[in-house]
Amino acid sequence: MKLTELMIVFILLVSSMQSYAQKITLRVGDQAPPIKAIKWLKGQPMQELEKGKVHVVEFGATW
Repeated sequence: MKLTELMIVFILLVSSMQSYAQKITLRVGDQAPPIKAIKWLKGQPMQELEKGKVHVVEFGATW
């Protein structure tokens, strides 16, 4: 790959990242958005949290 082609790819990548970052509207102290599960791997969906119990949410991402 030529240097100019590599620079063009880099510029496109950076510009797409900047446009995505500008869409984020959460700030420190804001209420977190609701978590929506696409697929349950284990257990059943909960309607509400139970007081006095620890609830663990595990999620991952592929980058």
